[in-house]
Amino acid sequence: EVAAATGASAAVLRRLARRGVLRQFTQVEKLALDRHVLQTGPGGEDLPFHLRPDQEAAAARLAAAAAAGRYAPFLLQGMTGSGKTEVYLRAVEAALAAGRSALLLVPEIALVPALARDVERRFGERLAILHSGLGGPERQQEWERVRRGEARVVLGPRSALFAPLADLGLLVVDEEQDPAYKQESAPRYHGRDLALVRGRAAEAVTLLVSATPSMESRHNAACGKLGLLTLTERVGQGGVPEGVLVDLRGLAVRRPGEIYFSERLREEIAAALAAEGQVILLRNRRGYSPLLLCRACGEDMRCDQCGLPRTFHRRAGRLLCHYCGSTVVSPARCPTCGEAALEPIGAGTERVEETFAELFPGVALDVLDRDAARRPGGPAAILERFARGDVRVLIGTQMVSKGHHFPGVALTAVLAADTYLGFPDFRAVERTYDLLVQLAGRAGRGDRPGKVVIQTFHPEHYAIQAAMARDDEGFAREELRFRRVFHYPPFSRLVQLLVEDRNRARAEKRIRELAARLTEHPLARSVRVTGPAPAPLERLRGLWRFQLLLRTAATRDLHRLLAAVLPPPPHRGLVVDVDPQQLL
Repeated sequence: EVAAATGASAAVLRRLARRGVLRQFTQVEKLALDRHVLQTGPGGEDLPFHLRPDQEAAAARLAAAAAAGRYAPFLLQGMTGSGKTEVYLRAVEAALAAGRSALLLVPEIALVPALARDVERRFGERLAILHSGLGGPERQQEWERVRRGEARVVLGPRSALFAPLADLGLLVVDEEQDPAYKQESAPRYHGRDLALVRGRAAEAVTLLVSATPSMESRHNAACGKLGLLTLTERVGQGGVPEGVLVDLRGLAVRRPGEIYFSERLREEIAAALAAEGQVILLRNRRGYSPLLLCRACGEDMRCDQCGLPRTFHRRAGRLLCHYCGSTVVSPARCPTCGEAALEPIGAGTERVEETFAELFPGVALDVLDRDAARRPGGPAAILERFARGDVRVLIGTQMVSKGHHFPGVALTAVLAADTYLGFPDFRAVERTYDLLVQLAGRAGRGDRPGKVVIQTFHPEHYAIQAAMARDDEGFAREELRFRRVFHYPPFSRLVQLLVEDRNRARAEKRIRELAARLTEHPLARSVRVTGPAPAPLERLRGLWRFQLLLRTAATRDLHRLLAAVLPPPPHRGLVVDVDPQQLL
């Protein structure tokens, strides 16, 4: 078109594009974004959905806030399957009716397709989807539709928070407790907290949504900083799934890394499959095993850059470091002693898949983890096969536990509920409880009851007991008591200072000097300084890591202290993480 209008040749236009005078792009006629999972199907329009009284009350309060046109932050809490999505979609309708726009955030790209189906069915071409999994032309087209005002509803993960929506009237942060909302590289920000900041600036209703809210959001609701909306019942006839607790203590281990398919779990799987139900199994480790060990000499194939054992991926025939991404070909013999004594220790999703196929041959199954998400079609294709019933069993990491609605699921199971409990992180118990409750919520969403099986070596732990008893208030009370005693958030603000250097002695010297300057400053009287100490993962990507933790309830003093002591940015070799979501 440009050549025809100017008479210039294509070669001239290419040179101008290389020099930045012209911008070259691809115009896509219609966004081809997983449309196979966004169709309404042959059934036509959905029947009218009648809200329950608790949903009606929550939707009415949100609609009134949207009509008022002022900043109003809310927390919508309800058990899994209680219809929270329908409530906030009604709030989107109210915002659009008031002439304003809406932004819907989900923690992961894998959750976009299922929600997009419902949102597009309701809002059609007014919906734009933004995330990093799109190709350049698609993402540019969606961005331009938003900027021009053609799309008034935006859906995506945390990066969609920066969409150029005009006259923003509603922000929804679904699964607000999810740590994936935290950007772990510079610029570091938390999508949930930044949504509240943008909502205040735009005078918009800001809605945080969760079945298991974060301790921070629970505390803010109790203090009146968030309006609390509660859903108390479940949609459908299935009801709350029955819990089955399996104590793994005392079970004989036949071989290292054995997958514990207890007798009770095998019985429940067989019963669910016999009743034409579907099954979801959670193992929160990907790959075949987290360790490939030489039984002859003890070689464990550690990463040269991180000092941690590489994970064995049997299907790909490689050993992969999950921290820096470096890979080596899986050897047939030990590279140190030459013996054919290599044995996988521990279990990931690949090994669970192998063991399940041995126990239940011929059952169609699929795996959903980060490795599977990179294959053609990505997570959307896997979830679509499971939703159609082509796959009877879905094995996966925590990706299988959040936000999915599969009415055919009769059984969910956690193969090892202790995965998070031993992590050196004060949020480990909260993450365990969230994972258990979310996975249990995938069962019994249809017209028949479901079951959840939890296998654990710590059956008396309060997080596991609360998940089994569906005692959300009891868990929150116990966890907040722990946080208050040890001065952890939400009763303080936490900042992690992390020094990284290729030289261990230099990194340790720098963190000790920084600690001395902090503790000697007069403002440090109101700040608890923990450390210096090696980070739990002391060496990553070739860098030695030492950390300091700062905690205080006096946020202003903490900011003033950091401004006075820290060098001006950019902080080379120093990570300053405010409100960190993980301390590894």
